[in-house]
Amino acid sequence: MRKGKWLALAIGAIWLCSCSLLPAEKEQRSVPVIRGYTQPEYTLSYAQWGDVVLTEVISCRYMPVSVEMLAFPIGGEYYGGVYVQKGDIVHKGDLLAELDTQGLDERISTAEADIASREMEIRHLAERRDLEVANRRSLLAADASASQESAEDLAVRWDTRIRAAKESLAVAQERLEELRASLAQRRLYAGIDGAVTYVRTISDGARSVEGEAFVRVADASNSVFFGQTENWELLPDGASVTLTIKHEDVEARVVSAESLGLPDEGINNKGQKTVYFRLAAPDGTLESGDRATLTLLLAQSQDTLYIPAKALHSVSGRTFVYQKDERGLKVMVDVEVGLVTNSLVEILSGLEAGDNVIL
Repeated sequence: MRKGKWLALAIGAIWLCSCSLLPAEKEQRSVPVIRGYTQPEYTLSYAQWGDVVLTEVISCRYMPVSVEMLAFPIGGEYYGGVYVQKGDIVHKGDLLAELDTQGLDERISTAEADIASREMEIRHLAERRDLEVANRRSLLAADASASQESAEDLAVRWDTRIRAAKESLAVAQERLEELRASLAQRRLYAGIDGAVTYVRTISDGARSVEGEAFVRVADASNSVFFGQTENWELLPDGASVTLTIKHEDVEARVVSAESLGLPDEGINNKGQKTVYFRLAAPDGTLESGDRATLTLLLAQSQDTLYIPAKALHSVSGRTFVYQKDERGLKVMVDVEVGLVTNSLVEILSGLEAGDNVIL
C-alpha cells in the first residue's frame, strides 16, 4: 500500500513537468484600423459684382481760433443774474451776466435826467444872455447918455453865471461816469460774436471771486476743425465736405490757414499737410479738442467684380488666389487686380462671378 502511494506521487510530478515543457501560445494581434481620408476645412467667399471704394478717414480736432474769457473784476459781491447757457449764440454787446447792481441803474437814470436838466438850463442862460445884451446895446444906441451898465459888462456878468452852471454840469457828468464804470464792473458783455462754450455754475448766496473765469465765448465764425492728410490736394480752399461729429453728419467747408490768421505750416516729414474745416452753421456745444472724422474719397470702381482682400496673395510678383475645386482640393489661380482697398479687391481677370475663393 505504501508502494502504491509513492507511485501515484511520481506520476503526478511527471505530468506537471510535461505541462511546463509545452510551447507557449503566441499573443493574438488586433485587427488594424483603416482610417479614411479627411479633407481640410476651408473658409470660402465668392467673387461678386458691386462697387469698390477707396477712402481715407481723416481724424480732426476742434479749435476755436478766437476765444474770449470773461471774469468779474471785483470780488465779494452777490450775483444778480446769468442770462446765457452753454451753447447759446451771442453777439458783440450782449449782456451775459451781472452782479447785484445795488440800485446803480436807478441812480444812473437819475443822474442822466439831472444832466439833461442842467444842459437845458445852460442853453436857456445863453439865450437870455444874448437877448439882454442885444437889448442893452439897442437902448444905449438910442440914448447914449442913459445911465445903464454897458453891454460888455452885462455880457461878462451873464458869462460868469453860465460858467458856474457848466462847472456844475461837469461835476454831474463826472459822477455819472463813475456810476457807469461801477455798473460796468458788475456786468459782463460779449466782446465778439460767437458761441458760449462755458458758464460757471453758481449756487444761492454765492459771491463773486475777482478774476475768476465766469463765461467763455468762442468766435463761431473762425472756429474750425483741423486734420492732417497726405491727400491735401484733394481738399482745395472752398471745397464742401461732410464731417462726422458725435455720430452726426455736419456740413463744412475747407478754409485756408491765411484766412484764419494762422501760419501755414507747410508739408511735414510724412508728406502730410494740415487742412482746416469751418462748419456751415455754428455749434455752441463744441469745446476745444472735440473730435470729428472726414471720410475722403480717393478712388472708386462701380459695378465691378471683387473679392475680399483677405483672399488675395502676392509672391515674387505673382498675384493669385486659392480656390477649392470640385474634388475639394486647394488650387492656385492667377488673377489680375485693379483697385485694392483694406477690405475689397477689384478683379479684372482670372475669376468670374460666383467663383469661390479661400480666405
